[in-house]
Amino acid sequence: MKKSLDHARYLSLPELDGLEAIRASYRQHVFPPHYHDTYLIGATEAGAEVFSARGERHVSPAGSLRLFNPGEVHTGQAPNGGTWHYRALYPSLDLMSDATRDMRRGNDGPPLFPEVVVADRWTAADVIATVDAIERPASRLERESRVIRLVAEVVRRHAAERTVDIKPGHEHAAVRRARDYIDANATRTISIHDLSDAAYLSPYHLIRVFKREVGLTPSAYQTQMRIEIAKGLLARGVPVGRVAMRCGFCDQSHLHRTFKRRVGVSPAQYLRASI
Repeated sequence: MKKSLDHARYLSLPELDGLEAIRASYRQHVFPPHYHDTYLIGATEAGAEVFSARGERHVSPAGSLRLFNPGEVHTGQAPNGGTWHYRALYPSLDLMSDATRDMRRGNDGPPLFPEVVVADRWTAADVIATVDAIERPASRLERESRVIRLVAEVVRRHAAERTVDIKPGHEHAAVRRARDYIDANATRTISIHDLSDAAYLSPYHLIRVFKREVGLTPSAYQTQMRIEIAKGLLARGVPVGRVAMRCGFCDQSHLHRTFKRRVGVSPAQYLRASI
């Protein structure tokens, strides 16, 4: 059996509004277009990541930060022949807003990161150290304090002075109807005609405007929703086989392949981090 060149470990801090973190090294793994309901604060430790976001190609070299707002579609992989070593935190919108409320008085919106890659070796090292610290035994107070201090520092150094409403909901009305339909039927088999009827658009037109406004095709968006549901079930300790059935995957191996491709770890690894 060929030895994998990719290694990853997922971590979870339920006491911090379900905060998740990852420590990983990838050489072969390629993340397809996807997004997170949370922020992403990532630091490249060694090597580099190449990815697409906001309609452009980006490179995140060692010592840089990757900063994504909730809902931003992006990809990710190591350059050809290279390896990408990184750490990342996924703080929720509520955690980011609560942790930085005092420093944004008069600015009620959540923080917004205007750049997806910034050169900041000091803060990148702090991200790496914080994720490493989460893995070690420590008191709840110590872990919470360290994460909140880091989050506030990243916002202080790199968030925009003015914030905007980054919650989803500004799409064309037809796209909103299509998203609502997928959200309500994510684990069921959906045809393109079911979706076009819900959106009041032809299938061809719907696919075009949905991809343009959401950043994903309708089928990729449904897969994203299934993965989010699977994560919630795994976090509650539901066995992997049962999760596959409840989320509409063909079988456990289908869930394994799809989940690992988008999350970076297997469902079993995610389950172990959550219990």
